[in-house]
Amino acid sequence: MDYILHPSRVYAPWVWPVANWKVASELTGDEPRKPMPIAKPNLGLISYENLGSFFAAGRSFAMAYFCVYVIHGGEDGFGYPAFGAAKTYSLDWILPLLLRNLLATWLIAGSWDYFLYFSRASEKLHKFKKNPAMPSLAQFKHDSFMTTIATFCGTAVEAFICHLYANSSRFPATIAENPYLTFLLAITTTHWRIPQFYMIHRGMHPWKTKYFPDVGKFLYRHVHSLHHKSHNPTAFSGTSMHPVEATACE
Repeated sequence: MDYILHPSRVYAPWVWPVANWKVASELTGDEPRKPMPIAKPNLGLISYENLGSFFAAGRSFAMAYFCVYVIHGGEDGFGYPAFGAAKTYSLDWILPLLLRNLLATWLIAGSWDYFLYFSRASEKLHKFKKNPAMPSLAQFKHDSFMTTIATFCGTAVEAFICHLYANSSRFPATIAENPYLTFLLAITTTHWRIPQFYMIHRGMHPWKTKYFPDVGKFLYRHVHSLHHKSHNPTAFSGTSMHPVEATACE
């Protein structure tokens, strides 16, 4: 079955979290707890896990398209600051980016935490949690606060890129100018994003070097260790990290 495209791999990224809510609503609470799945080191070119990543990347591109051309669209569809307003730095166009990002962060992560830990479905879902303990209030506060800081960092990176884009003629102004390259980059986002994240993440763990200073050990102690304080993960834990790491991962 490894080489068959499982239907859920196709539609699941596009209907999150509706599909999750549906499955949770159908639980009776008597289901046995299944063993943890084993990660495969080699997914295979046409495995459903690998092919499913294309659909997940497509969902991410659709979300980005919605943000650029719908939320910031304007009357002509080019209201996103990268198309002109970002030529000079101004809070007039930076603050809307920050507000959008903060609302999305709290809406997505906050609603997911509510669903997992405080909704009526939480009792049925509890047995499927890897760590059976309920995250402490301190954990929720820490993760949500650091993720909020990370959102500020991400917005700063977005504002910087908008500024570069608005002041350069090297980038295509519309998708129609280079649709094939746009399509290729869009559906392979996961394939080049994950290696980039792995290199950053691995670089912030000890390198165990002998002939030059262990940079990774230094970065872990002063930067990455903050992320590992999320001992019992919440929905905010994934982006609960030091501002240096949050900026580097954007």
